[in-house]
Amino acid sequence: MIAPLDYKPIAATLAATAPVQWPHLFGKQIVPKWCAAYRSVTTKPSQIVDVTLDGFVNVFDINSQRLIGVYGLSQGKHTGARPASRMAGHPQSAGSDYHRGHAMAHTLGGGTDINLFSQRGKLNIGEFRRLERAAVADRNSLYFVRLTYLKGNNGQLPDWIEQGLFPSADPSNPQTRQFRN
Repeated sequence: MIAPLDYKPIAATLAATAPVQWPHLFGKQIVPKWCAAYRSVTTKPSQIVDVTLDGFVNVFDINSQRLIGVYGLSQGKHTGARPASRMAGHPQSAGSDYHRGHAMAHTLGGGTDINLFSQRGKLNIGEFRRLERAAVADRNSLYFVRLTYLKGNNGQLPDWIEQGLFPSADPSNPQTRQFRN
């Protein structure tokens, strides 16, 4: 298991502010920690950018062509069709045990392209869905997913997935989970 980040300090800050401010505060206080942790284990030089797509901020390493994390406010259930042609062949399969998982769930409005990663199929349709569903049901909650690549892993397959939710009614009590991928 990787060492999880401590999200309690930002939880107190979020509890004192309006949800519309949460993504900005998360980006200022947490994303630099994600980036520092990422840079401490990657062996390639990184060029990290924030790309806002579909209302969610994607933290992406251009040089390694991989997602580090994504976060944003839930807007409730997204009912749009899945763009199957955009998903086909992307990312390259890590084997038959893996799906093209959405870091930000399609049901939350997460798109394709940089939002897709190879995710263990059993995790994608199992434990990972619980917090996704909670985010869908809790409009204005802050939901995030962070992907971790261990030292020397310069590929597209994350070793660990960290998932979290700051509930709209009580952001001071975030729910976080970690999964081996």
